[in-house]
Amino acid sequence: MDKFLNMKTFDICWNCGKEHDSTNQSPFEYGVKCECGGYVVSPSGKVQIKTVPIVHVYQMNEYDAVAAESVEQAIEYYSQFEPLDEEDIENIEVVPMDYQVWDDEERTKKISIREIIENEWKGEPFIAFSTEY
Repeated sequence: MDKFLNMKTFDICWNCGKEHDSTNQSPFEYGVKCECGGYVVSPSGKVQIKTVPIVHVYQMNEYDAVAAESVEQAIEYYSQFEPLDEEDIENIEVVPMDYQVWDDEERTKKISIREIIENEWKGEPFIAFSTEY
């Protein structure tokens, strides 16, 4: 999977700092203006870009983590396998993209959360890693 398929991009206004979703916009537009009158893309094509992941990995409990587009989607998916109470739901956290987990049962190789998403995301939630054996 191309690493940028898991990213949304935002162009940032040079004047007011407002973020404009440019994920599906042509990168060859010049002189694009913001509502404030400032430039989002300058006449020469200069732009400030911010990228954010579309898919995150959510630590559901002390053992399992789910890759999903939202915490709600992760809860819905994980609830098919394990019941979650209110305390579990309140403690769900996003796992950092650079966090590494064992990639094999022999524990000889680690892989980052970013790599798991890039290699395994097919548009549906899945168990990204589990520490329970």
